[in-house]
Amino acid sequence: MTQRPTPSLVSVAIPTYNRAGDLERAVASVVAQSHRELEIVISDNASTDATPTVCARLAAADPRLRVVRQPVNRGPVANFNAVLEQLRGEHVMLLADDDAFEHDLVERCLATFATEPRASIVHGRTCFVDGASEMLGTDFDVDSADPGRRVLDYLARVHDNGAFYGLMRADAMRAALPMPNMLGADWAWVARLAFQGTIHAQPATQLRRSYGGASTDFVRIARILGLPPRVARRPTANIVAGIHRDIASGSPVYGGLPRAARHRLALRAALELVRTHPSNLVIEELAPVLGRPGAQRAIAPVRDGLRRLRGPQPRPGRIVQRDRDAPPG
Repeated sequence: MTQRPTPSLVSVAIPTYNRAGDLERAVASVVAQSHRELEIVISDNASTDATPTVCARLAAADPRLRVVRQPVNRGPVANFNAVLEQLRGEHVMLLADDDAFEHDLVERCLATFATEPRASIVHGRTCFVDGASEMLGTDFDVDSADPGRRVLDYLARVHDNGAFYGLMRADAMRAALPMPNMLGADWAWVARLAFQGTIHAQPATQLRRSYGGASTDFVRIARILGLPPRVARRPTANIVAGIHRDIASGSPVYGGLPRAARHRLALRAALELVRTHPSNLVIEELAPVLGRPGAQRAIAPVRDGLRRLRGPQPRPGRIVQRDRDAPPG
């Protein structure tokens, strides 16, 4: 008699801070997954609202769920790193505390891993939800056989970064730790994973992300991350510089490359981001002039017209809004 294979243990990490009103919905979407072999770990970043009470109730209701509470607020990136280090599954994923999985997301992503042995991330189609409005994100595959090419292809196309909340191979995730504390940390993180394997979107299922809470206030983001205020004045330039630094000398993921090759990849990655975000960089450089009242009146019709054409656009750095008004960690 042929034995059926044992289902793979999947770990889902939910970092949270002061999100008592939304956390239960996020957890419920994991508990209801069609794939039942789950480990669910909530990392409470020293919440000051009713989050600890909600966590205790959820843990009592499902033995697959456990809660880690940080003694002090360490900042969002440190909380992400802390919960990722706790995971024991063969595959792992993150879920923001105000987002939700479709009921078959884990099962379908695992099935894609079975057919894509080189994959490091498989993620569902991203759907941003803002009240009654919905907007699909920009999901794509990165499947070159060359690790450096995958990094460049990912950086050339990334925008709202649904892959950040995808199902990851645990060994690739651990090799990519710790997540860097920088603007665009989620881009740098997925680039590290792309270097280790391919990335695939699974369009038959969805990650439903709350768009209403997304932050585009880089001054606030820099404060929460404990970064100097000056980085908020040129956020795109600082994201470019941070990713260049991460590839050139920061992450050990790239350590197998010869020194010259590693620096070439870092330079090409930075140039790719410059090529794909030229208007952001120009606007940041002109911001002191454009901020004057006369200039604002002159450019307002053009700016508003472009916004209507583009629609709502999630920005890099979105992950930090999960910790709301946390002090720098």
